[in-house]
Amino acid sequence: MGLCAVGTLPLYNSSFDFMGFMIGSLAKNDGGYTLFHLTSQTIAMLIMLPATILAGMTLPLFTYALLQRGAGERSIGRVYSANTVGAILGVLLAVHVVMPALGVKGLVGLGALLDILVGLALLALARSHWQWRWEWPACAGTATAVFALIFLIAHFDPVRMASGVYRFGISRLNNIDVQFYQDGKTASISRFMHQGGHMTIATNGKPDAGINTQGTTGGTDEATMVLLAALPLTLRPGAATVANIGFGSGMTTHNLLGTDRIQRVDTIEIEAAIVEGARGFGRFVERAFTDPRSHIHIEDAKTYFASHNARYDLIISEPSNPWVSGVASLFSEEFYRYVKHHLNERGLLVQWLQLYETNPLLVSSVFKALALHFQDYVVFNTDKGNIIIVASNSGALDTLDPWVLAEPNLQEQLQRVNLRSVQDLAVRRLGNKVVLQPLFAGFGAPVNSDFFPFLSMNAPKSRYLLESALIFNQLHLAPIPVLEMLDRQLRVGDTPASPSATFEVPLFQQQGHRIAQALSGQQPISREYLDKAAPDAQLLMRELAVSAPQQSADELVRFILLDIASAVNPHVSAPQAAAMWNHLAQQPGYPCCPS
Repeated sequence: MGLCAVGTLPLYNSSFDFMGFMIGSLAKNDGGYTLFHLTSQTIAMLIMLPATILAGMTLPLFTYALLQRGAGERSIGRVYSANTVGAILGVLLAVHVVMPALGVKGLVGLGALLDILVGLALLALARSHWQWRWEWPACAGTATAVFALIFLIAHFDPVRMASGVYRFGISRLNNIDVQFYQDGKTASISRFMHQGGHMTIATNGKPDAGINTQGTTGGTDEATMVLLAALPLTLRPGAATVANIGFGSGMTTHNLLGTDRIQRVDTIEIEAAIVEGARGFGRFVERAFTDPRSHIHIEDAKTYFASHNARYDLIISEPSNPWVSGVASLFSEEFYRYVKHHLNERGLLVQWLQLYETNPLLVSSVFKALALHFQDYVVFNTDKGNIIIVASNSGALDTLDPWVLAEPNLQEQLQRVNLRSVQDLAVRRLGNKVVLQPLFAGFGAPVNSDFFPFLSMNAPKSRYLLESALIFNQLHLAPIPVLEMLDRQLRVGDTPASPSATFEVPLFQQQGHRIAQALSGQQPISREYLDKAAPDAQLLMRELAVSAPQQSADELVRFILLDIASAVNPHVSAPQAAAMWNHLAQQPGYPCCPS
């Protein structure tokens, strides 16, 4: 049994390459997903089953031996008791002591060594039945040599362990430097540096957060973590106490503590290793570790709230993707019902939700669960693949107070992700409950519940198929200003939002403003000013200058006007759009086109 256990070490290491080959070979469809499941289970069985079968044989063998000797039922009961107590103590020691201290390889090796020693001890007790004296030393020497050989040869490559091969089929990440790797009680945590200075912390190979440690521009994850702190503070300027579920890189906690208005932040993280790994982000997360207002609790979120009868002004939930085992329960109807009772009267729940590796049905299921327990919510984009939901049970969430933007300790982080004005926050607003809930209701997904776990049952398949719910983000880019028409609180400003490397709407706003100014006569119609839109604008004005255009030219003008309307109307203010259309209507060739 011990040799079978230690023999799994090289097999486990090589399984990454086999899984990478299978992921690269299988199609992203239902049949491929079925084969992926079969392959995954086969690998697990090859690694676990031999030692498991032998371990399962020990209790029946002990029982049989005792019965053969006539030991009686009492001795059998003692064996069962010892087996039960040993199993409990073994799990406790393995999870809480050996795994954090020695890692997976050390834990398996220690367990295998103990099995071998017990086996040799039992053989020694039976030496009187052996025919030759050298048999026991031969068994002991062979077992020891084989164990030592396998254990020393087996090498767990941190780059391979951090690859997340099950996602994209890459069994070894290139051009990364693994700076931290630790097998924790619940997961294996790694922190690695990419070329260019982007540092990532990952759980079981799945990146949870990343920070650009070199340069002045923040990445996608930074925008999410900055907005998780900034948005609720603009909606509830008086917030003083915060519970933050999920530590990640620690940047959300760090940003929350950037203002003196916050009196306490309780950060709840189930895995201690991720907190230790996050220390490597240095100054970007410093306040999470050094500020006396920061309190880190290594505990399950539901257990924490059950054992701490505390209420908060803000509860921020930033778990990993719903397809990760155990995470989907933080998006359930029961969780939202429970966490609501730990909010103060005007408290807010802030929920991060990914739109990648999921689908509209799963996202709708989450919103249906949330809507059952909160009167209103408002949704903001952080980038094209992530949203933040801010939910309230005490009235509408309409006004953004820009005080956060002037906080000295937050200036650097805000500017790294180009959040410089309240318009930069408002442009990310997707809609509120009144606007969006009918849309989610139309998908027909059930409410995600702990008793009907629609999300956890379907999210892994959605991840494998590389599905997305990015369709919701397309509302920002609709050819008509649908969001502004439905949401009275959403108004496009007279000036475009600051350009963002992670969110494309400000870029469309800039383009729309330039086209509107050029076609209203305020700016020249040139490539230098309009870039790619210049030829269409020049052609449009040339055709509109003709008082009696040909039919073919008339059709061309209609197509150009449609493109211009799609590029301008959703992304500029109503007065700016009106000025452009009024100017175009005065051109000689315009009456040929329907208004």
